[in-house]
Parts: sequence; C-alpha cells; structure tokens
Amino acid sequence: MEKPRSLGRAAYRKRMKRRARQRFRRRVFAGFSVLVILFIVIIKVGASSGENDPLSYIPCIGSPAAYLQAVSVTAAQKESTKRCIVVDAGHGGKDSGAIGNGDQYEKDINLEIALKVEEKLKEKGYTVVMTRRTDEFISLGDRANLSNSIQADLFIAIHQNSLENDTVTSGVETWYLPKDAYSEGLATCVQEAVAEATGARSIGIKSEVSMFVNRETTAPSVLLETGFVTTPSELEKLISDEYQDKIAEGVVDGIEKFFMSHELPPSKYTGNA
Repeated sequence: MEKPRSLGRAAYRKRMKRRARQRFRRRVFAGFSVLVILFIVIIKVGASSGENDPLSYIPCIGSPAAYLQAVSVTAAQKESTKRCIVVDAGHGGKDSGAIGNGDQYEKDINLEIALKVEEKLKEKGYTVVMTRRTDEFISLGDRANLSNSIQADLFIAIHQNSLENDTVTSGVETWYLPKDAYSEGLATCVQEAVAEATGARSIGIKSEVSMFVNRETTAPSVLLETGFVTTPSELEKLISDEYQDKIAEGVVDGIEKFFMSHELPPSKYTGNA
C-alpha cells in the first residue's frame, strides 16, 4: 500500500498564514491589555494628585463641545486671583430660540452678547468658561453639568424675550431660583446694572423653579432676558454692536457689584479655599 502524500505547497502556505494570524491576534490582545492597565494607573494617579483641584476631574459631558469648553480652562486662567464665571449663550444649533422680524434668531444675539461679556470679564482678570462659542446645540443638562464640574462661582445665562401678537413691550428682566439668597442678590445687581447701562425699561427680577439651568447649577445663577426680539424698535437695538456692548458692560458691572456686596464661600479660583 502506498504511503499518504505530504501536504501540497498551497495547503502548507494556507496553514502558515492561519498560524500567523493567530499569533498576530494574540499580540494585539496583549498590547491592548497593557494599554488598558496603563490608562487605569494614570487615571488613579491623576485623581489622587489633583483631588483638591476643581479642574483635575471633568466628567465626560454629552456634548464634545461642552467638554472642550471645560478643558479650555487653562493653567494660565487658573492663576487668576478672581473667581470663575460660566457665561451661557442660550439656545444654539437646531434650537433657534425666539425669532424676530422673520430672520433674527435669538441664538445669534445671545452668542454675540455672551462673547462680549466674556471679553470684558477677562479684561478684569476673571476666569471665564463659555458653554458655547459657536452656533451649536448644547443641552440644558450639559450646560449645568459643565458649570458644576468645574465648581464655577457664578453662572450667567444670556437670553432674549418674546411675546406673541405684541410688538410694543420692551425691557430687561432677570430670573433666579426661588429661596436662593445669593442668586436673588446676583439677579438684583445684574438687573439694575444692565438697565442703567442701556437705559432700557427695567421689568425687574423674577423667580421661577422651572428655569432648568438656574435650578440645576450649584453656583449662584441668573437668566438674563436683555430685550424683546418681537418688538421691532427694541430688536433694532439688540442687533446693534454698540447696544450689545452696553448690555455686556452692565452684566460685568452687576457681577462686580454683587461680589462687593456679598460675602461668598471660599473659591477654588482665588487661592483662599
């Protein structure tokens, strides 16, 4: 009887390729395991070394943009001797907010004013974090989480007002969380300062528990409605660079008056925590 013939060249090459693939998979798995272990070690070391640093731990926020805003609090900003303020430009992206004159979106006016507030606050030495810097959608939860994760000292939301079938009502109003003395004090200071800086009618301060960002942020917070986009005469002012500058000046002046008139808990950002 004839002996079985050995494997042909094609079968041999096929078997060698299969073994090579198996060796490659084992090496990849081993390398991945090492990376996972290193990552865990780095996280633990970072947590232990920065437990007193409000910026050492920033949870993964749903929106990448909001996460990057939190990370953008740089070492240079942390050297500021003044407090940290989150400036929130309301709405954005798919959420246009109120619409005036058919093509003037609240989200755009909010952002323009918020960026001016940021600039003026930074000029005075404050650490400032924006919830958004472009026309993008950021959820209300992400806005509040951002402020809480960095232990901000204040949260200022910029919005515009509107009324259906009303083209004459105008003025500034500021919302705060009920039974929150710090937020009420901040609302009073900002409301008075913005009304004075712009010459606008002061509607006053109002409290409402349904305002999500005011309710969910741990820092004293206000939601400022700088005017009515549904009133043509006021809308014309609100889209004006000069008028927006006055609003921003009022917001910053109100914040400074609040800090001067209220004794707040120690801040991680002033070096006296």
